[in-house]
Amino acid sequence: MSDWLMSATGAAYIQQGATFWQANFWGILGSITGVAGLIVSWFSFKYNTPHIEVDKMYLVVPDWVVNDWKGKSLNELKNSYLDYELEIVVRNKRGGSGSIDKPNLVIGIPYRVLGLINRERYIIIPPITQHEESKKESENVTSVWTVRHGRAFNLSGGEKADENLEYIPT
Repeated sequence: MSDWLMSATGAAYIQQGATFWQANFWGILGSITGVAGLIVSWFSFKYNTPHIEVDKMYLVVPDWVVNDWKGKSLNELKNSYLDYELEIVVRNKRGGSGSIDKPNLVIGIPYRVLGLINRERYIIIPPITQHEESKKESENVTSVWTVRHGRAFNLSGGEKADENLEYIPT
């Protein structure tokens, strides 16, 4: 027998006695390349998916609040005027851009039902996301515009945001 056989079309040659690796070299190389591509795309996905965490959060409440609010009803507390300030630092630990909503302030007020069961009432206060500013142009003309702060932290890869959020019960 000869070492080479011609296919029916005469276009390809196959060596007799070739090993599995020799006969399937390009298929094996394609499979290895495909697996390597999947691994690279998985790492790329993991790196480019945002991972946003709150690094620090500190609520600033005046000292007189605890004594002043003791024993008041929920409606009295909702109608009372008190500015809260939240110092917050958020950070995106990965390479992809992402966003996270600015947190609502939840105030829990404990009370007793029939003097036996402890429960809590909640006041939920969203952060201030816009305010109005004005400038007096002349004696009769005043310009007024709205400054928007956004309802979310929009962070690119590796970015850190440090803000003071204001909460006013309405």
